[in-house]
Amino acid sequence: MNRILLLTPDVLLKRKVIRTAKEDSALIQTASEPAFAWRLLKEYAFDLVIIDYQLHEESGLSFYKAIRQMGFSLPILMVGEGAFDEFMLKDLSPNHYDYLLKPFSSKELQRKCHELTILNRYSSKLLEIGC
Repeated sequence: MNRILLLTPDVLLKRKVIRTAKEDSALIQTASEPAFAWRLLKEYAFDLVIIDYQLHEESGLSFYKAIRQMGFSLPILMVGEGAFDEFMLKDLSPNHYDYLLKPFSSKELQRKCHELTILNRYSSKLLEIGC
């Protein structure tokens, strides 16, 4: 069972992600603010973090960069509006990262989450055996 952290102030996005996670039997914890998300990251082991690019206090991109600077290597799915483009993503690590543009379907969300968690699982196993 995957454990997912969702960081978004968007109530509609929260509902959609929670509904989709329940269909996949995933555990989901939500945060509306980065400070609370940090507390959850330090307290629990997550398999995936979903970040809304449009946060109130800081951008989702800033939160993403802070996660990487703190040494967290877990997969991240960034969610954003139409203005959310490749230019904004140029500094992001190509590994363990993907994004979705709003609006998106539940199937698309399930597929991206599944791909990221599988990739993370396999890369962790490869590191364990020294490949």
